[in-house]
Amino acid sequence: MLSLLILLSLILIFFARAVSLRQNTGIKDNLIKSILIFSLIITLVTETASLFNEINHLTFLSFWIVFPVTLVLFLIIKRKTLSDYTNYFTNKLSGYRRQLTGSTTIGIISVIVLLALVFIQGIINPPNNWDSMTYHLARITAWISHESIAHFPTHIVRQVYQPPFAEFVILNINLLNLNDYLSNSVQFFFLLFSITVILFLLQLLGLKHRFGSIAAVLLITIPEVLLQASSTQNDIVVSFFILAAVLFVIRALKENTIENYFYLGLSIGLAVLTKGTSYIYLAPVLLFFSAAIAIKTYKTWNLKYLGWSVMAALITIAVNSGHYYRNYEMSGGILGVDESEHSRYAMEVMSPAHLVLNMAKNVSNHIGPFPFNRAAREGVNALHQLAGLDPHDPRTNFPGEIYKGAPDFPTHEDTAPNPLHLLLTIISLLWILIAFIRRKKINGLMVYLAIAMIIQLLLFSFYLKWQPWHTRLHTPVFILAIPLIIYFFRMNDKYLKMLKILTVLSIVYGYAVVLLNSSRPYVSTRFTTNISINDNRDKKLFANKLYLFEEYMQTSDIISDSRFRKIGLIIGREDWEYPLFRNSYRHPLKPVHILVNNLTASSGRFSTDVECVVSTTVNENKIFYNSIDYINQTPDNQYVWLYAPYKNISE
Repeated sequence: MLSLLILLSLILIFFARAVSLRQNTGIKDNLIKSILIFSLIITLVTETASLFNEINHLTFLSFWIVFPVTLVLFLIIKRKTLSDYTNYFTNKLSGYRRQLTGSTTIGIISVIVLLALVFIQGIINPPNNWDSMTYHLARITAWISHESIAHFPTHIVRQVYQPPFAEFVILNINLLNLNDYLSNSVQFFFLLFSITVILFLLQLLGLKHRFGSIAAVLLITIPEVLLQASSTQNDIVVSFFILAAVLFVIRALKENTIENYFYLGLSIGLAVLTKGTSYIYLAPVLLFFSAAIAIKTYKTWNLKYLGWSVMAALITIAVNSGHYYRNYEMSGGILGVDESEHSRYAMEVMSPAHLVLNMAKNVSNHIGPFPFNRAAREGVNALHQLAGLDPHDPRTNFPGEIYKGAPDFPTHEDTAPNPLHLLLTIISLLWILIAFIRRKKINGLMVYLAIAMIIQLLLFSFYLKWQPWHTRLHTPVFILAIPLIIYFFRMNDKYLKMLKILTVLSIVYGYAVVLLNSSRPYVSTRFTTNISINDNRDKKLFANKLYLFEEYMQTSDIISDSRFRKIGLIIGREDWEYPLFRNSYRHPLKPVHILVNNLTASSGRFSTDVECVVSTTVNENKIFYNSIDYINQTPDNQYVWLYAPYKNISE
């Protein structure tokens, strides 16, 4: 597949960066920095192509051929240095292998098999997550039709204002392949990248190498991570950049070099470009960093600390400048939301009681499965009753959602709880804080990390209304908790045997989660969606809304048979768009949202002419648009209706 050129480019960046340095660089250090440079290149390529309205297969194919060829030529020139680094690289890997014990090897093999199952799961199933159908993948087909990532009128405002980096990567992959078979692999690879950062963090925090394999297993077996790693969500992607930012905060404070500040700014910028929750999760980390820099500057009068910090901030802004500009042009603000969109997510009332209860609701999302979830739900309801507050208050819950805690069966990527990891995280946090209060000898960085995580939870609960799918938004916190968990067991080695048992349990639980993945099951049961591994790819696309399958396929067939290309859309803000345009990588269609009455209405410079209209909200005899009557061709449908400018489409 042509998208292998992208993976090849990352590998070549890794070796090119190594040979361009005057001394051997550590493998983990070089890999993390190479991934950040690679991510910056993806962003620059996409933004530049968009400036010239050249978001298309030929443009991306040309770049992803020329770029790796250039790197190969560079490596040929530096072949002596490359040979030395290759020897260093292989010797390091051999050293790691020699340190493996028999039990560790068995554990690693079991995890590799688990990862293989996740990767295959993401390929044999199409991207079928709800948000992917609504905006993650739908925005990509719009970009392709416009040959630009400029904002456009849409009934689904998240298609334009939400940070786009993960979709940039998917866009490059899908346009090279001219299909969506590897769309789900983006999160999978960023999971592998995140393991590297965790291992480096453990090294910086002084934790011995023998804990590395356990840390990797704990990270991989977070249920939400396993489920999302075969989807096109973006929580694992943003987790990598948040972890990288934490890593370079620590390194910048330990080693005052411009390189550390550069990669810190790049990590923060890419995190912000990936997901809005990064603002919440990075805030306490950067608060501590800013305080430390201010103290160092005051004590030493070395203005480099301040100057390089400003440089890091400017890099963050520069990485996001394109998206910020598009949002500002549309809404007057860099976040791109108006009051109506903001009120859907932000808490409308706040008090100490509301904060505590919202935290309790968020924590209870991870207490499951049955019957623990129901006990947690009753407990939260009792707390609300004690405080005289309503757990279903629309001012504190996402619109239309009543509080119901974790689901009975925990294998859906939007709502799966992380019970074992929650327990380990709480125990580790409490132990570190109690040890600090009692003035026991303890790693100061661990204390700051623990306090930062508590502030993250406070900010999250203070700002965001409760949602049943918050479990996936908590993914960065659970990954960031891994070093705390490892540190707790290192300082309490009498519990190491228990940690090993829990690690085995997490692997077993992980296999159950993957095999019974609700949206992409290997084994179909009454607890999964009503699809099987043998169903065709189109049907799997509708796993979470199977009742839409027949009508969407009928509509797609009519569009194809009639050779319509410009498709007018009148749909709801949470309705599915991508299934109508899933084949537009090879057969370009132009989705055009019409009769839009939100803040995106004046966006873009694209043609509003259409050849037919598809609606999920209007079932009338006809729709009048651009002085043309579009007649309903499918009036007997229940969910989606197609309109054409003549009475009988077969005429």
